[in-house]
Amino acid sequence: MCHYITATLPQKADINEAREIFLAYKLGFEEIENPSLKEHIEKGDHYVLTTSGMCDCGTLLGSEFREEMARRPSETNRGVAELEELRKKGWSETKILRWMREAELTKQKQDQKADLAHESNLSSAHDWLNFLREVLESKATDRIGLLIHMYEGPITGRIKIKGKKSIPVKLLNEAVLLKMEEDLIYNFISE
Repeated sequence: MCHYITATLPQKADINEAREIFLAYKLGFEEIENPSLKEHIEKGDHYVLTTSGMCDCGTLLGSEFREEMARRPSETNRGVAELEELRKKGWSETKILRWMREAELTKQKQDQKADLAHESNLSSAHDWLNFLREVLESKATDRIGLLIHMYEGPITGRIKIKGKKSIPVKLLNEAVLLKMEEDLIYNFISE
């Protein structure tokens, strides 16, 4: 299972100019076909794999959304259930308190690592912002769509699209990129 980022460009886009911009930002530009996507994009749209390496796992696009989704199960309820399990196993309250302190320290370290990763992703967010703005300002196209999907099989496999969201370039910022949802087509449009 791997994340891949794909892009859509309108049929009227200047593909050669767009390709040059993609490559200048070290993105791939491989036109691909995915029959399940055709019903969700405009007729004649180009569908492009932006991946230049093995995959896009670890991408900052949608990273805050994925982190939020990972935290969703109620930590409080899970904690109460774990405490009950430990008591059933015969753990003393002192041992449970020590375990809780160690768990909290571990969580703090993980949060610090996540903060550092987030900061290092910001330069990448600037790259994505610059890329999207340049594509839209270049007149190669007036619209570019981005899609993040976790593939379990081939890149041409079925994708269940949640919908589309249009965002004018003037509203484009790092927060938008970090909060992108998987399986939602984000159409970034020029003014």
